[in-house]
Amino acid sequence: MDTPVMKRLFYFSVGVLMALILLWFGSKFLFWPNDRLNDTELFVSGALLVLGGIGLFSVADLKKNWIPGGVLLLVGLYCFARAAGIIELPWLARVIGVGSWVAGFMLLYITWPTRKHSLDAPDKM
Repeated sequence: MDTPVMKRLFYFSVGVLMALILLWFGSKFLFWPNDRLNDTELFVSGALLVLGGIGLFSVADLKKNWIPGGVLLLVGLYCFARAAGIIELPWLARVIGVGSWVAGFMLLYITWPTRKHSLDAPDKM
């Protein structure tokens, strides 16, 4: 096998693993939204997510990191609000569950091995 095919198969296998994790995560939020973490765990995860979002905003080399940085900040603030008792209804948990399912299917679509990728095109320099 040549190198591009092996690369595509490796990316697909990692994509399948990540999609399975996202599907499990989404199912947990969709079907068991009240099975939540305790307040301390929510606070710690919120703090880590907010710090990660700020870290993504501060990296100058990585352009267009405002989208994942903003998502991490919003999810961190959601965890803070759940820990403080401001948000009692787990409505956002269902939205995150559906988003995780969509992200898992999109990841499989993006990493599908027979799909044409822009990486396969010759370099234009």
